Amino acid sequence: AGLGNAFLSHIAAVDGIFHLVRAFDSDEVVHVDDSVDPIRDLETIEAELCLKDQTTLEAVLDREKDKARKAKGVARSAEPTLDESIQSAYEKCAELLKNSTPIQTGEFT
Repeated sequence: AGLGNAFLSHIAAVDGIFHLVRAFDSDEVVHVDDSVDPIRDLETIEAELCLKDQTTLEAVLDREKDKARKAKGVARSAEPTLDESIQSAYEKCAELLKNSTPIQTGEFT
């Protein structure tokens, strides 16, 4: 069976990952979907990583909002105005991740 959330928590502590998927039939190697489809498997891994990145991106945005509130001396309940570059980068990253597109493949100017 697949690792699911355990997989995501395991890789959160590493600096990089290497995708390796099976592209051969073998009765000795069980697959969670009972079929060999490396393209599907890569797409699944990429989608799961993007979902995890969305969580991380939200946490980063929350930290930036906290910094902005502290800098401006406003209450925690207030919605601060973020620096345009931060807001723009967040929106671009959020859109990429919403479409299960890794951030590193996006174009930033």
